Parts: sequence; structure tokens; C-alpha cells
Amino acid sequence: MADCGRGKMLRRFGWAVVAALFALTASPVLAATEKRVALVIGNDSYRFAPTLRNARADARLMAETLGGLGFRLIGNGPLLDAERPAMEQAIRAFGKALREGAVGVFYYSGHGLQVKGTNYMAPVSAKVADESDVKYELVDVGFVLDEMGNAGNRLNIVILDACRNNPLGGKGLRSTGDGLATMTAPAGTAIAFATQPGNVARDGDNGHSPYAEALAKAIRTPGLDLFDTFNEVGLAVKKSTGGHQQPWLSSSPIEGRFYFAGLGKGETAPPADNSAEAARAKAEIERLKREAADAKAAAERANAEAVAVKRRQQEDEARADARRQQAEADAIDEFRSCRNEANANQAASDRLKEQMEQLRRGWEALQAEKEGLDNTQAAINASANQYDASFFRYLANTQFQNYNTHVRDLNADKDEYNNNKSILKAKIEHYNSRCVKSWPHRVVEAVCGASDDSFCASLGQ
Repeated sequence: MADCGRGKMLRRFGWAVVAALFALTASPVLAATEKRVALVIGNDSYRFAPTLRNARADARLMAETLGGLGFRLIGNGPLLDAERPAMEQAIRAFGKALREGAVGVFYYSGHGLQVKGTNYMAPVSAKVADESDVKYELVDVGFVLDEMGNAGNRLNIVILDACRNNPLGGKGLRSTGDGLATMTAPAGTAIAFATQPGNVARDGDNGHSPYAEALAKAIRTPGLDLFDTFNEVGLAVKKSTGGHQQPWLSSSPIEGRFYFAGLGKGETAPPADNSAEAARAKAEIERLKREAADAKAAAERANAEAVAVKRRQQEDEARADARRQQAEADAIDEFRSCRNEANANQAASDRLKEQMEQLRRGWEALQAEKEGLDNTQAAINASANQYDASFFRYLANTQFQNYNTHVRDLNADKDEYNNNKSILKAKIEHYNSRCVKSWPHRVVEAVCGASDDSFCASLGQ
């Protein structure tokens, strides 16, 4: 399994190196097939603020222009005279679309204002009496930037054509200022303002604002990259307003180049500065090398551990086998001892039977001696002369001495018999406690084999 995992890691490393090397040679111009998504909002029919003449028309112009350049429009068109919920819902849908890796453009035309340095867009139903109403009635531009930041795509463009006169001035908002506040662009983001921060943009007298009119023209011009486009917009607006309005662009470093309308006829993309890509590719290769080395080391550790585990298993099995063999040898020795003890007990029992038989014969002989002594005593009593009486008395005395001797000997034999019987009883009890149990067949076979002694015969061997 470790080798398989290491192989997968090495194959992954190989493909990653190919991808990294391809990234070094890729064109910096975004491919024509790259996804493009735009959200266009235009509000001018305000209920509690002055209406605007051109916000909806500017939104339609920008939606038509961006749609013609391949941008997929959220809601399939501009969002016009929107309430706050509709604006927030559209921004969330916009952020979700950006997570598919698309280039994003957000365009807002309508009333906008800054409160304590934060920029807000005003829905058509916004009613702000004091600063406490701001977060409930207006839409923070930061909401759009958050969605863009969470998407992780390469490029986002925010266009705020919302720097017109403060619609809520003099209504208890002491922290408001003219125009919009400057904003720091997140990574991969360009933020375009219709005029400089703190200044007021013009609404326009010919159906569109000066900014929207110049922007629509510039982004339809082939050969203008992102920065060239907004530079052209700035020059055009400055000229058309006699220098009163100067658009502003805030940008973080942008990876590669982006052309709204593609390259001009006969133009080629400028040489790519691949130093950042090369550094990222090199870092990725180094990272994958480290992963491959770590995977190899992990596989080697796993193999070494597997070998160690197998060795420990073999050692455990060897010790267990040795214990089994020793246990069997001990059981054989014990069984052999039991066999010898049983045979010894049997021999002792046979001797005890012989002693019992000797005691029986001695008792019979003693009875015969007693009968002879009684007969001699009767002869003494029946003697007719002194000579006969003396002889029988002498005979009786000799018989009595022999009888007493035999009685003592028989009693001694009886005591010896009883002692031997007690000893044999203790030995049998000891044997029963140690040896009367179930013995393994292999143990019995090893000791008895083909033996026909009484002990083995009693086990059916």
C-alpha cells in the first residue's frame, strides 16, 4: 500500500511539474473563452431622495455593452430601481457566479454616499433620517468586495458611477461627505470611481452621464487593456466636463492583462512578465518535491514498521511454541511421575494384601497353639501320678512361652500392617489429588506408547 501511495504521489508530482512549466509559457492575455460575469444596477426613481435623470439609462447602456463583449449578466439584464433586498440578493448571486473562476465586473449607477469613511449605495426606497438608519437602509460597497474576495477568481472590476451630489445632505448625517471615500482595492481588484474621492460627478444632460458615455465607448475599443481603458475614460471625461470631473482608479497588482474588446487588428500581446508565475511554479515544484520526499520517507517508515511487526510476530510465535513445547514436556514428566506413583501404589497394595494373608495365617497358627495349650492343661488336671503331672506342667509352660512370643510377634505384624495401610492411604490421596484428571492424548501416548502395565491399561492404552 505504501508503494502504491508513493507511485500516486510521484505521478501527481509529474503532472504538477508539467502544469507549472505550462504556466511559465502561457500567454498573459486572458483567453477569449474565459468566463465573464457582470452585475449592472441602475437606480434613479428615488422615493425619499432627489430622482436622477440618467442612472437607469446608464445601466442599460452598460448592460448592453458588456453583454456584447461576452459578459453573462446576472438577472439577464440590468437591475433597475432596486430595493435593498433585491440588490443584496443579486450581489450574492454575483459572488456565487464568480466562484466558477469568471472575470467579474460590477457596475452601479445611482445615489451613493460616504458615512464615516465607508461607501454606501442607496436603494430607491432608502429613507435615512440619521446615522443609525444607514446600516439598515443602505447597501455597503464592502459587501460587493467581500463576495469578490471570497470567490478566489483572478480579476474583479468595480465601477461606481455614484459620486453625484449627496442626496441626504442636511438631514442629520454630520459624518457624511461629498462624493465617495477612497477605497483600498483587494488583491486582483480594480475599483473605478466616476470622479476623484470626495468630489461630485455630473449626471449629464444628453441622456447619459459623461462617465457612462466615455466608459461604454472605451471598453468597446479593441487593443485597450484594463488600465488603458480607464485612462482613456479619464481623459474623455476630463475633456467633456472642462476639467471639472476627473475619474479615479484604485487598483491592486493585477495578474496578466485583460482586454474588454480583445487585441486590436494586427496587434499581438506584449511579452509576458512571467517572473511571478515562474516563482509560483518553482515554489509549487519545490512543494511537490517535499511532498514526494515525505511520502517516500513515510513509505519507508511504514515498510520498516511492517518488517518490525512481522519480526515481533515471529518472535512471539516462537516464544509461544517454546512455551507449548515446555508445557507439554512438563506434562509428560508429570504424567510419567503419576504413572510411577500409581505403579508404586499398586505394588504397595499387593504387599499389603500379602501382609494381611500372613496375619491371617499367623492368627490361625496362634489359635492352634492356644488349643494345644488348653489340651495340655487338661492333661495336667487328668494326671494320675505326680510324674505325669510334672511333665505336662513343663510342657504347658513351654507352650505358654511360645504362645506369648507368637502373640507379641503377631501384634507387631498387625501394627506394621496398619502403619503400611495408613501410608498407602496417604499416597493414594496424594495421587488422586495430583493425577486424577483429563490428560492430553499426546501426553498419554508419549508416556504409555505400547506399554501394557496396569496404569496404562487402566487408561485404555
